[in-house]
Amino acid sequence: MPVGLILAGGRSSRMGRDKAMLRVGGERLLERQARVLREAGVSEVVLSLGSAAGAPSGGEDPTPAGGPTDPAAGAAIPPGLPIVRDAAPDAGPLAGIVAGLEWAAPRPLLVLAVDMPRVEPEFLRRLLREARDPGARDPAAPDIIPGVAPRVRGSDGVERWEPLCAVYPPEALPEARRRLALDDPGERSPTALLDALHAAGLIRACPVTAAEAASLQSWNTPSDLPESDG
Repeated sequence: MPVGLILAGGRSSRMGRDKAMLRVGGERLLERQARVLREAGVSEVVLSLGSAAGAPSGGEDPTPAGGPTDPAAGAAIPPGLPIVRDAAPDAGPLAGIVAGLEWAAPRPLLVLAVDMPRVEPEFLRRLLREARDPGARDPAAPDIIPGVAPRVRGSDGVERWEPLCAVYPPEALPEARRRLALDDPGERSPTALLDALHAAGLIRACPVTAAEAASLQSWNTPSDLPESDG
């Protein structure tokens, strides 16, 4: 069974406060994403935090590092939620994905960014179904089940990967580690990783409807917040 990973290692600098602690429908985003992943059917949920953050109270930290976090934020971490640390400091979301793949191995990893409050369990279940489709396997490598990532058409008409709500196969780990060690930020991005995995037959594209594409939009600045939440 896949492992669910909540990516929450960003600095939330544009938002001005910890996005994981924002509320939607009376529920903090961190709690919501954990619930959504569980309802999607993952075997367990883990939380990805930056390498310099300390373990928030209430969570379980299998790879402790750094100093203490804000006690108010830590108090909101659901008890029993394992915490994984970014595999490299200040390396962006790819560092969290690498840490999640290492934790999940040899199981697939369903990644969900903490700041995507409109993603519903049914969409995640669809990604998992697509990833389990036996017809997607390469006859030359029948034991490898490719992962799945959405392809979203932007306002410019160009389709792009959405790497922060995707299913990564365990076989993605070597390439993810290799890219994390690169100096070029463009080559170290999750999008570049998906390009490489797709070329290797390890990731398939999942087309999305307009409604699904809208659900993948993230909260980045205070202007993105509904007036009733936050």
